[in-house]
Amino acid sequence: MIQRRNRWYQVITAACCIVLAGHGLGAEAAANPGAFPLKDGDTWVMVGDSITEQHLHSNYIEAFCYARFPKLNFHIRNAGLSGETIHRLLATGRFNTQAAPWKPTLVSVELGMNDAWTNHNISTSAYITNMTKLTECIRGIGARPMFFSPSAVNDFTCSTNRSAHNQRLEAYSTALRAFAAEQKAPFADQYHPLVDVWASKKLSGSSVHIAPGGQLTMAAAILEGLNAPGLVSKATLDISGKTGELIQCRITDVAIEKNGGISFDRIDECLPMPIPDEARGGLAVYPQIADLSQWILAVTGLKDGEYQIDIDGIPVARVTADILAKGWNMGTLEEGPVADQCRYILQLIEIKECWVSQWVRATKTPGKKMPVILAELNLKVLEADAMIREAAKPKSHHFSISPIQ
Repeated sequence: MIQRRNRWYQVITAACCIVLAGHGLGAEAAANPGAFPLKDGDTWVMVGDSITEQHLHSNYIEAFCYARFPKLNFHIRNAGLSGETIHRLLATGRFNTQAAPWKPTLVSVELGMNDAWTNHNISTSAYITNMTKLTECIRGIGARPMFFSPSAVNDFTCSTNRSAHNQRLEAYSTALRAFAAEQKAPFADQYHPLVDVWASKKLSGSSVHIAPGGQLTMAAAILEGLNAPGLVSKATLDISGKTGELIQCRITDVAIEKNGGISFDRIDECLPMPIPDEARGGLAVYPQIADLSQWILAVTGLKDGEYQIDIDGIPVARVTADILAKGWNMGTLEEGPVADQCRYILQLIEIKECWVSQWVRATKTPGKKMPVILAELNLKVLEADAMIREAAKPKSHHFSISPIQ
């Protein structure tokens, strides 16, 4: 069986190397701990368990990357598997058959939930020992490792009254932070920022597979831990039509309206974080999500009162002059062309994930045609990547700010 597995691994790897050649830049020096770890040319493989496999929070993270870094050329692949532990990932050779063939330059590891179950009874020291072995595998294929702590169990216990499972997950998370520092590798802690938030808000979903709103909080906590840039752009202008501070955006064709309002065209260098409609409940649970999408509009000199904001002729919000003067964050808008563009990015990522899932299933199909099938599916995945990248390109929009009589 071992010889057969090795033979098929060689076939799979050869096939994938052909179609993936040129899409990875190989290993680089350890990332600046203060910088977001994604680099131009990266292929990022997300290794994890069923929480990763269901590609909710991982899709949200991927959507953030496409929206915030439209000039980067990168690829993100999901390699989660239900029930996965670090030991099983290594013992089955699954890392070599379903992660390594993508030729990753960056591999994130989000494991521990299943390691901590009583039936596995993996001590914290054994957890780190296994993580060390996995890290050696990651570096052995020329990739940079990155570590995410396991999430808390959504059993409504908090940091001062933890269940046995959460006690073990807390110990894993603390040890993993120290391990990542020793490895000089990026680390994101989602356990400590969220355990009390989840306990107090009593989010829906199962104890492990939390509902989309909770998954959005996970994505936000991970992005925060990775030092993701929160600023989308900022535009400041006066009611006289004079532009002030412009960061990562351009303002043109400013017009003063007779009704005391103002209109202009604005194009930004990137987009706010796409937020799925079904996950918007996470905004109330974890307000820091809005900090990841600081898409700021500041208009000074307006008369007191409330103003309607239209983007491309579509009403998106009503905002007071006071809020506009201080700087209004548009990053979590539900309506308008930018919100629709963000929804489209999420839809395309979901389509891409369907192709990735088919690729994973094909690796388990023996036969001489398997390399051909994998190559064809990989081309579909790359085509899907290109569609996402095209959809994430910023566009110019016409803004109109009119007083509400």
